[in-house]
Amino acid sequence: MKHSETLSALFAALSKAQAGIRPALKDAVNPHLKSKYADLGSVWEACRAPLAENGLSISQWPCEAPAGFMALTTVLAHSSGEYMMETYQMPLGKNDPQTAGSVLTYSKRYALTSVLGIVSGDDDDGHAASQPTRPAQARTQALQSPAPRAAGPAEPSEALSKLHGQIKRAGEKLSTQGHGDEARALLKGVAGWKTDEAQARAAYQALCDLGVSKATVSESETTVHRPALMGHARKAGADTSEARAAFWGYLLGTEAIGTKQLTDDQGQTLLDTLSGMDDHATQTALGEAVKA
Repeated sequence: MKHSETLSALFAALSKAQAGIRPALKDAVNPHLKSKYADLGSVWEACRAPLAENGLSISQWPCEAPAGFMALTTVLAHSSGEYMMETYQMPLGKNDPQTAGSVLTYSKRYALTSVLGIVSGDDDDGHAASQPTRPAQARTQALQSPAPRAAGPAEPSEALSKLHGQIKRAGEKLSTQGHGDEARALLKGVAGWKTDEAQARAAYQALCDLGVSKATVSESETTVHRPALMGHARKAGADTSEARAAFWGYLLGTEAIGTKQLTDDQGQTLLDTLSGMDDHATQTALGEAVKA
């Protein structure tokens, strides 16, 4: 890891920001494994405001990597000029643009959650927001290694055992689809998933993401991207199908295009674009799109 000579201001700001970071909502659906997950936009939604309020920023970009791998550099910077940065490599499994895009998005999401200690939570219609939050405890539990079987509490062991079962079933399903080698290569890239609950959760989500990238276009187009895109459209004020079609076309630089007509690549491009825009920016873009 590379970092500035001093880190005291960055750490102080990060501590304050983490106190305000909420769990990322699982608002996207993986059609391959029939499970919900928090996409990149949801993760950014959980942390953007606390970061900005404390003078922190995240930068991510792909960089040079060995053949068969995707590399991503993530920088956590503070307004004082202090920074921390690291580059992480992930195996591609298959060398094509769709797989590369999926691995890049996955890497961005998990680097962001790892750096900031963001956890995923289900959309419970506001119930969690009415309860006291304990972000520090959640981060501590995610970073701790499982206790020895003879001495540790029952909950972590049961949770880890459940994750192992999910990983096994996900791997078996991918194997039946002809992607067993890619699933095994992916698991090799997630160190410690057999003994650490946080790593096991990351490994399972990685398999889920691999399932998304291998799903048919008809599944991924209409199931994976639509819920998240509709959420962004509502925030922007695009309440009609015509407004949404104009909005998507404006952001993609094309003619107006309906949500159901978006390709998998177009949907992912929109999500990546919208994840970097705040509410004001999306509303402004919608206004320009409708005028055009």
